[in-house]
Amino acid sequence: MLKKRNIVLYIITHIDLIFSALCLSVLVLLTVVAVFVRYVISSPFSWIEEIQLLLFLYTVLFGASVAFRYGGHIAIEILVELFPVCVQRIIEFLTTILVFATLALMAGLQFQRGYSLLLTGRTTNILAVPMSLIYSGAGLAFLIMMIRFTGWYVRSLKNLPENGERS
Repeated sequence: MLKKRNIVLYIITHIDLIFSALCLSVLVLLTVVAVFVRYVISSPFSWIEEIQLLLFLYTVLFGASVAFRYGGHIAIEILVELFPVCVQRIIEFLTTILVFATLALMAGLQFQRGYSLLLTGRTTNILAVPMSLIYSGAGLAFLIMMIRFTGWYVRSLKNLPENGERS
C-alpha cells in the first residue's frame, strides 16, 4: 500500500514534468511520422499542424513550470550583485512580486479567454478541438507555474543564513 501511495504522490507532485515530457515525446513521434508520410508516401496529414501547435504549447508552458520548480528560470544578476545585501533582498522581493503578478494575470486571462470560448463553442478548424480546452490548459500551466515559483521562492528564503549571504 505504501508503495502505491508513493507512486501516486510522485505523479501528483511531478504532473507538470510528466505531462511536458509526454507532450514532447508525442510531438517528436508525430513529426517524424508526418515527415515520413509527406515525403515517402506523398500524402500529408491535414490535421498534423493543429496537434503539433497544441503539443508544442503545452510542452513549453508545462516545461516552464518545471523550470520554476527547480529555479531554472532566467535570472540576470550582474547588476543586482553590485548592490549591498539588503538592497539585493529588496530587489529580489520586488522581482518576486512582479513575476507572481505576471503569472497570476496570465492565468486569469487564459481562464477568462477559455471561458468565453466555451460560451461561444469555438473549435479548431480541422479537428474541432474546443478552443476553450487549449486556453484553459494554458491557464492551468500558469497556475502551476505560480505554485512552483512560490515553492522555489520559499525554499530560497530558507537557504539564507543569519548574515544574509546566500549559501
